[in-house]
Amino acid sequence: MRLQRILFPVLACAVAACASSYLSASQSSTTSGQTTILKAADITSKIFPERVFYQGKTAPTELRNTGGVHFADGSYFLAGLVDSSGYSTAVKSKYQAYLLTEVPLRFGKYELKPGAYGGGFVSRSFVVTDLGAHDLFSVPATHDTAIRRPVPLQVLPASSEGTYRLYRGRDYVEFRRVE
Repeated sequence: MRLQRILFPVLACAVAACASSYLSASQSSTTSGQTTILKAADITSKIFPERVFYQGKTAPTELRNTGGVHFADGSYFLAGLVDSSGYSTAVKSKYQAYLLTEVPLRFGKYELKPGAYGGGFVSRSFVVTDLGAHDLFSVPATHDTAIRRPVPLQVLPASSEGTYRLYRGRDYVEFRRVE
């Protein structure tokens, strides 16, 4: 009994120290001043919803087909493919992905304000819509024949500092954060 009274506080302190160390390490990695490109394995349903609202319906997202950017200040841009099987053919063609951004972004000459949007690659263009399926803008997309292993959706760095590429297979559009 006496041994338990001695060991319990020691174990409690050890657990508290480990938890404190873990929390401060995870906080420093997100506030370390580095922008990180997120792969599907980095994105969970805690930061990207499993079901999303678009044009009066909800649809499941494909968490295995997500990507994004975690900016140095802790803000996010996230994109994920959506199962749009319940939508009309006209909507399905434009609504392939759900976009979430906490910061303004620039796609070509257009600025996308923080919020939730639909997006899709249509005829060598990237179309962004509001949640009511109304077109906001369309920018030219590029077909990348050099990409070695195209996946359904991913975000990769572009050649310019602070610029990223949102890919759907081999097609991509470049974007950057608006400061």
